[in-house]
Amino acid sequence: FYTQYAKRNFSETLELNKEKVAKRLKKSSSRQDKKKKSDSKVVALPVPESIPERNIPPKNLKDSLEEKKTTRGIETLFRITSRNHIDLSSIADNKANIMISVNAIIISIVISTLIGRIQAYPHLIAPTIILLFFSLVATIFAVLSTRPKINNGFVSKEDIENKRGNLLFFGNFFKMSPEDYEFGVKNLMNNADYLYGSLIRDLYYLGVVLERKYRFLRISYDVFITGLVISVVTFVLAFILE
Repeated sequence: FYTQYAKRNFSETLELNKEKVAKRLKKSSSRQDKKKKSDSKVVALPVPESIPERNIPPKNLKDSLEEKKTTRGIETLFRITSRNHIDLSSIADNKANIMISVNAIIISIVISTLIGRIQAYPHLIAPTIILLFFSLVATIFAVLSTRPKINNGFVSKEDIENKRGNLLFFGNFFKMSPEDYEFGVKNLMNNADYLYGSLIRDLYYLGVVLERKYRFLRISYDVFITGLVISVVTFVLAFILE
């Protein structure tokens, strides 16, 4: 609007626009004045002496927090206990593997070296038989400790509805159809008592399996130590009394 061309061609339109804007500003200012006057006439409501509390009472909120803590603690308990059982089972399998390997080496050495020369050394027959016997027994118990046990592999719908079937162990459901297993798992997820009961039973049977593993391992180690001592003493006596 400051060029000669604009002043010559748009000056009249500019003046009209200025008048329109002035009228709009005047109307808006008058509306604001009326609004202020109406607001000043509003009667202030009395302030209540006490503000009402929230709908959720503090007691219920505290109970919900305690329930969350309890649920988290239960989940931590099951997770840590299951991990400890699995770690103990792995340790037992490693111990059994050591025992099997040691006794297999002893048996193979005895068979390959002494059996062929037993006629030349008849006084070593008794110590050799004792060593082979105890090594064989120790190996058998070590193998029994790692021997898996599988259940019937089937949980009926009646057992699931009565909360008796444990669907958390593969040995209990590998013969079930996918539809029955899905029905059982959904029932398990929708029932907290059934779920926690299955977890408790699973932990219990893990403990039973661990007890069996370590009992056979203990027998295997006891037999191995006893046989080793008796065999060494017998070998020494055989060489002395030759």
